[in-house]
Amino acid sequence: MPEPEGNISRPVPMLTSVLICRGQNCGSTTKHPDVDHDAQLDVLRRAVGGGVAQVSACTSQCHDSNVVVVCRHDGRRPERLWFARVNDADTVRTLAAWLSSGAPDPVPEQLLDRLFGTDAARHLGR
Repeated sequence: MPEPEGNISRPVPMLTSVLICRGQNCGSTTKHPDVDHDAQLDVLRRAVGGGVAQVSACTSQCHDSNVVVVCRHDGRRPERLWFARVNDADTVRTLAAWLSSGAPDPVPEQLLDRLFGTDAARHLGR
């Protein structure tokens, strides 16, 4: 017997990888002299645990540096969540805690103002 339509739940997204930009402006002490880029990278890599954390040469989003892309899959399609201006300790801590828990829905409210890109609309209510 099929379930009533109101009980259909969205599959839980699973964290598959994180891309951490360290190109021209991301990771640059010239643009962000007060950011400890090495410590930030270490925190994000540890947060991913058994997942893949890759460093990118450049994501071509220099105006939004530092950029982190979280890749998830819900069993139906991949989702790439782009986060801009990941520079302050609170943002890095919030992102790391969310990654450590597997990057489930919902995206933490503290990160929503940093979310951009094609897959952001669903999370921003657009």
